[in-house]
Amino acid sequence: MRKIISLLAITPFLLSACQSGDGDAATEAAAQPAMPPAVVTVQQPEAGQWQEDISIVGSLMANRSAQISAEIAGLLENMHVDDGQAVRAGQRLFTLNSATLDAEMKRAHALVQLRSEEIKRTQSLFERNVASQYDVDKAVAELATAEADEEYARAQLAKATITAPFEGNVGIRKVNPGNYVKEGEGLIELVQLDPVLLDFHLPETALSVVGVNQDINVEIPALNRQVTAKVMAIEPAVTAATRSLLVRARIDNQNSDLRPGLFARIHLPLAAPLPVLWVPESAVFYQGGKSWVMLNNEGTAQRIPVELAGFHGGRVAIQHGLDAGAPVVIAGHHKAPFDGMPLMVAPPPAVESDTSSTTAQPTAN
Repeated sequence: MRKIISLLAITPFLLSACQSGDGDAATEAAAQPAMPPAVVTVQQPEAGQWQEDISIVGSLMANRSAQISAEIAGLLENMHVDDGQAVRAGQRLFTLNSATLDAEMKRAHALVQLRSEEIKRTQSLFERNVASQYDVDKAVAELATAEADEEYARAQLAKATITAPFEGNVGIRKVNPGNYVKEGEGLIELVQLDPVLLDFHLPETALSVVGVNQDINVEIPALNRQVTAKVMAIEPAVTAATRSLLVRARIDNQNSDLRPGLFARIHLPLAAPLPVLWVPESAVFYQGGKSWVMLNNEGTAQRIPVELAGFHGGRVAIQHGLDAGAPVVIAGHHKAPFDGMPLMVAPPPAVESDTSSTTAQPTAN
């Protein structure tokens, strides 16, 4: 009985002590400062398209090219064009000394005239029964031979003037006036620059995406240019060693700025373009085998899973999971590891982004 009375006596003191302890804890918790908001950078996604394609390398070629050579040996007398000059078909390029050829031509012409007179005399004698039919036939044959010699001399004389076989641009001369050139010696290169040709090897796995007369997109990295080429021809058989076909396309080159030998990259679409939303690569993070982005949901963090279509130019194409106009956190999302944490939006940094292309460019092996 005494124990019960004792407990009853000390109970108010125990309750008072507990209440005093709870009040101190609440006061201490209230005195602690609230968690500061995470400073983040936010950007709205950009609507665009994702085009899955295959990238193939190729080389530009001249539509026509020729090594202009001397058909006969002789002394180079004149050069009638400058290095790199545009020329017309049939325009004179070089002249060889033709003094000897002129003399041969005159001699051959004189012989033709002589043989013509001999035929007249022989025919007159034949009519008077002084010459035989054999004499007439011989005179006719000698005239024909003289005429053939004259034609040959005329052809040789024409070879002393070297002309352009087609329209184009000459290169840098390999000889100078005063040089003796041999028969067949190269004098200068002639190249037709408009149009230019593009040759590339198409993998057999991409046969269905290219056809004759089809327009294809071509990148010229050296000039930082995108051009359009039209497919002219496709080899009928696959090369066993490379499992590919040779394809030839044509590119208009009116300004003559595309030069034979330039490296080219051909982009061939493999599927229809998909509508996507583009965000910087920094906006995407990965967790649990999934891709995530963080949204600024009225000042608090909200993580959402997204489905990616691909990457290009420092940006990510998001195919599913993100709405247009959603404020996406592109920097600082690591500062808010949990949903609902407060966010403070900072101005975006001045960063140059590559928006020149929004197509996928996997490389073909």
